[in-house]
Amino acid sequence: SLLKQDIFNRLLNLAILDLSFNSIELIHSDCFSNNSKLIILNLNDNRIKTFEKKLLKNLIQLNLINLTANYI
Repeated sequence: SLLKQDIFNRLLNLAILDLSFNSIELIHSDCFSNNSKLIILNLNDNRIKTFEKKLLKNLIQLNLINLTANYI
């Protein structure tokens, strides 16, 4: 599955996001562009093959990202 560009745009106060075990393969490079308050991003146990640095560009408060059990 694909995480689209605007899927989390309206969640401006999102702090913790757990997307583990969702069969995610691709993440649009601007998927988290409006989520600057995100502290924890859990993407473990998906099918992610690539992870662009641009995804983290606006995540200035991010303390933890979990990418274990993917195809990276």
